[in-house]
Amino acid sequence: IGALTFVLAVKCIQTDTAIVPQMVDGLSAPVYAMAVLAYPLIDTLRVFTLRISKGLSPFVADRKHIHHKLIDRGFSHAQTAIILYVVCVVVPIISMFFGGVNPTITFFGMFAISFLVVNAVFLLPRKKPKKIFSGAK
Repeated sequence: IGALTFVLAVKCIQTDTAIVPQMVDGLSAPVYAMAVLAYPLIDTLRVFTLRISKGLSPFVADRKHIHHKLIDRGFSHAQTAIILYVVCVVVPIISMFFGGVNPTITFFGMFAISFLVVNAVFLLPRKKPKKIFSGAK
């Protein structure tokens, strides 16, 4: 999935601007491609930073990724997937509102917005574990 997303982002950058829809006309293609890749890029950078800050190899396996954190907070795999799908759709939609703005400003603005949106999942409340009926005492 990651390789496919990367290929599509590169194709987005290489697309002739004469054939893009009017609603994205003026939007910087590299900024939009980065918005599409925001979740995996920010999650990877976040985890690498956490690992390096603890003196570990950035390539060592752990449960620091956002999807692990959501599951650890009590969300099911399906709920976690839906939350992350929403994040991956919201960030590129937000980037479309920056058409016509200086691409450098847009890039840093989108990075900040992406960082906030991706990390906003940590603000979701912890779900209480379901009580399992243990039968008569």
